[in-house]
Amino acid sequence: MYIKNIFKYIVLIFLFIIIYIIMNKIKNDLETLTKDINNIFYNANDNISNILKTKNINTRTKKLSFTDALTYKFLCAYKNYTNTQVVADLNFTNIKVDINNYYKKEQKIPLEYYENILNNTKQILNKYSNKNLKDRIIAVDGTYNNTNFKNDKKLETTLNMGYYDVSNCVPIHIDLKNYSDKNKEISAFIEYVDNSKLDMQNIIFVMDRAYFSYDLFEYLNKKNIKFVIRVKNNCIHLKKNKSVLHKNKCEYVRFVSYNTTITSIIKDKKNKDRSVTRNLSCNIATNLNQTYDEDTIKNIYKSRWDVEVFFKLIKSNFKFSYLTEHNTQTRICYLKKYIVILINCMLERIFELVLEDPPKNNKYNIKYNKSLALNGLKQIISNIINSTLTSEILFKYLNNFFTLVYSEKNKNNPRTSKIPFSKWYVKNYIYKYKNDKLIDAIDNNTLEKLNKNLKMEALTITLL
Repeated sequence: MYIKNIFKYIVLIFLFIIIYIIMNKIKNDLETLTKDINNIFYNANDNISNILKTKNINTRTKKLSFTDALTYKFLCAYKNYTNTQVVADLNFTNIKVDINNYYKKEQKIPLEYYENILNNTKQILNKYSNKNLKDRIIAVDGTYNNTNFKNDKKLETTLNMGYYDVSNCVPIHIDLKNYSDKNKEISAFIEYVDNSKLDMQNIIFVMDRAYFSYDLFEYLNKKNIKFVIRVKNNCIHLKKNKSVLHKNKCEYVRFVSYNTTITSIIKDKKNKDRSVTRNLSCNIATNLNQTYDEDTIKNIYKSRWDVEVFFKLIKSNFKFSYLTEHNTQTRICYLKKYIVILINCMLERIFELVLEDPPKNNKYNIKYNKSLALNGLKQIISNIINSTLTSEILFKYLNNFFTLVYSEKNKNNPRTSKIPFSKWYVKNYIYKYKNDKLIDAIDNNTLEKLNKNLKMEALTITLL
């Protein structure tokens, strides 16, 4: 009995030591991270003043500091958080200042300073990211938003290019183009590559079929840049066996083809659930050599969807879809907002990297709730900008705003919106009308009444 008790005490002491070591490591990690985060905006007021002095711009010390204006700018970037509400919240814990004073103070902060803090954030992100990757997969795509460059009481539709590092789960850049750049994604991408400082030799760019272009293939291949691009289904240079290009075109390009099925539940005209299975074929063009097998190339292309998820994330949480501001420096105003969005996303990713990896599960994909974590940054952004963040505040933030979400694997949900008159809300009605026609034609054996596009789609559908 005596020996057993001694053994229990030894086990308890051993467990206590392990817990102490773990807790001490967590504490040290948080303290190190806190110092890194505080360095992003360290001495912000003096740094901004020094930049302005080099431009011969004099500033006066008033009630508002530049850090107050930065806090205002970061909070105003959030969706459903009006500028008036931001100022009211700031004034609640500060001296009451008019909203115009916040706006004018922030306007004095040069774009150069925002670029500097973005670079500071990237350096910290690189410190915590995986540095042993053979290749970085970067997903590229364009997205449109409404801007107000003309200030003619009409919003323009403007192209933006998104570059998302799939390997490190973080955005690299959002490139604001112009309202005259519609459908010019390929030229916008080439311009980005020409001006980028990225190490292109260790990057695989993955893009959808909007970027299928022989000229683009030639451009990337001459620069020794690796790519994975989906092929348009109506590509006339693709032979029947779908394995090689036309003999006069890009002999170095490989083709990978695969078929997949997607099963979804839709409502028919009688509002009954119908199970629909669609057979989809996908052709991929790449200049990757034979060391990359076909399954690897397929998985690389499938990872392209991450940039779409990123677009959804920023449109859901930030004022990105509708940019109604207009002043004498409208483009700079928008670029500042883009940098703020990128910094927030990078900060959220840094915090993810210092936490434990989500558990593995055969049935579910388990990830951190990025929207919750991004919105939680509002609680500590003032501490970050003023370099007053503590490990206790950081721990409280991580404990409250980093939760796990579970999604079923291999489950496909339609891209629809519940918000009336939005793009995907309207498309939902189009899809429903099309599905009703397809189901009705298949059930009643009247496929000949369909137009040629619906006939082709009907051949890929199986009703269960």
